[in-house]
Amino acid sequence: MSRIVYNMPNADYHAHPALGSTTLKRWLHSPLDALTPVAKTDAMRRGTLIHEALEDVHAFLARYTLPPTREQYADAVQAIADALPDKLADLRALVDAVGAPCKARSRDDLAEAVALYIIAQCQVGETISLDDWVHVALARGATLSHPAVAATLDASKQRVAEASILWTDERTGIECKCRPDVLCLDTGTIIDWKSAADPSPRAFDKAAGAMLYHLSAAHYVDGIARHFGVSHGDLQFAFGVTPSALATPERVTVRTVDEDTIARGLALRDKALDRVAEYRLRKEQGTAWDGYADAPLPLSVPQWADRI
Repeated sequence: MSRIVYNMPNADYHAHPALGSTTLKRWLHSPLDALTPVAKTDAMRRGTLIHEALEDVHAFLARYTLPPTREQYADAVQAIADALPDKLADLRALVDAVGAPCKARSRDDLAEAVALYIIAQCQVGETISLDDWVHVALARGATLSHPAVAATLDASKQRVAEASILWTDERTGIECKCRPDVLCLDTGTIIDWKSAADPSPRAFDKAAGAMLYHLSAAHYVDGIARHFGVSHGDLQFAFGVTPSALATPERVTVRTVDEDTIARGLALRDKALDRVAEYRLRKEQGTAWDGYADAPLPLSVPQWADRI
């Protein structure tokens, strides 16, 4: 059983209890890793912004806005200060009236509090820094200007962004989900955007191994193949890799994932599903362990430690 949902809000997708590839990768480490919320880093936040700009630039522009310039801010503070009454009681009453939180007692501090509140109310959408805005704009332009990206997108007349696929794994009965950044319905191409500090082929190969990107690719391919009733070989998966800073078309790469790599990713994905199934069974029996391991683990010292 499977279904595809178009235009599912991002928050609804992430709140859905089905398991995506990111969660499954954590299950390969331990229950503790899988059950502990992951804090979002600045790099992850900027990567999300680049993703959103690539998927729907109009929605991105509607959602985000720049903070006011220093001149706009200074003018607003001065205008509020000039308009404020002289009595301190009246000043505090005005602050309370507009709901601007401020414990300051001076006229200038109160004026600043009111100005900040008014500016915030006039902003449309979430505010991101000018630095983020520039990096996102460069990354989007560089990625879409890359010849392989342009050719892949131009070849499809039926592509959708952020379609949510939900299905039940037949072997374990576990609910799964995936949300490809771009799904080309007519060509069978799946694109997952990745931003990287170092997008060079060698560096991305290393990052892909460390982050188990082949598991993610396999999970996407499996879910989409199951929903549309096609084989894994009928689909083509590619990572569009864009630099998170100093983006130019020359530093963008498109990395295709072959069938052997998909097969290796599927083996890891199935191993993760087995661990989830075992944990849930033990949870029902009251014997589940939510830590790293409930049995002794052998110490594994890497070979490089001997090179002293």
